Amino acid sequence: MFNTTPLVLLLNRDDENLTSRVRALSPLIEIVSGRQLEEKPEFLDEIEVVYGGPYRSSYVSARNMKWVQITGAGVNQWTKPEFIESPIILTNVSGIHARSITEHMFAQLLSVTRALPQAWEGQKQQEWKHLGSHVESLYGKTLGILGMGAIGEQTARVARAFEMKTVGLRRSGEAHPAVDEMYSPETRLDFFARSNVVMNLLPQTEKTRNFMSDAEFNALPDGAILVNAGRGSTIDTDALIRALNSGKIKAALLDVTAPEPLPAGHPLWTTKGVYITPHYSGAHPEYNAEADEIFLDNLRLYLDGEPLHHVVDKREGY
Repeated sequence: MFNTTPLVLLLNRDDENLTSRVRALSPLIEIVSGRQLEEKPEFLDEIEVVYGGPYRSSYVSARNMKWVQITGAGVNQWTKPEFIESPIILTNVSGIHARSITEHMFAQLLSVTRALPQAWEGQKQQEWKHLGSHVESLYGKTLGILGMGAIGEQTARVARAFEMKTVGLRRSGEAHPAVDEMYSPETRLDFFARSNVVMNLLPQTEKTRNFMSDAEFNALPDGAILVNAGRGSTIDTDALIRALNSGKIKAALLDVTAPEPLPAGHPLWTTKGVYITPHYSGAHPEYNAEADEIFLDNLRLYLDGEPLHHVVDKREGY
């Protein structure tokens, strides 16, 4: 016998094309918008699937809630104890940021190694000043990649195009074909000692909090560069400032910070060698379209009773 029970779906983004594509998958899908839920909270007990939007503590107590698909990769706001303990499946869109974050990190890195901020400052002053003595080459340097997921793999491929050496660090320490050598958290000081440039892609978990602190900064070669597009909490901010002020590291290129948003007056804004972009490295023009494809693919699987893709381990936090 065919299932004739309606599936109530909360769509937290108004998009006619997405709505029509969802409806086309099954006549049994009933769509509730975020606006409708705000107007009639009693809808919550009927909702089985959620796409997009922020964490709501009320999801945990919702009578029929089975699955939440978020539109980001990070799950920080979803790691509440009550949600972790709930049977609700959580899926994300990990992987769709790989190209854009990699482009962003190398844009940040090249701006420093090619002395672009100094050149642009000279342009403001209408000053023609040769900056050849300020530039560095990426050729032959070793890039250390913290976190070897989809973004780390893409980063390693691009690094090889610059003829850089690559080392990676991941929890298992298992070799990965994208990098020349792999390290584990237990051998992290050796990893940092090898890395002229560190690109941090670690997620925020209890195990990664302050993963880089004084010992890790001290292990870096003098003049190393840090790029952080993972999470701000994975780096001890005070230790970072100490490493910059001492000259141990040349620059910190930060798309994420701790705290975040970074408040006015925070030392990171004015510390020499810090270059900040306000957490947009993952943005790209096709973001919503690619996220929608992941959701629609998962929704087909869900309707067929098949295992979903991009399932998050709620206890591990990724």
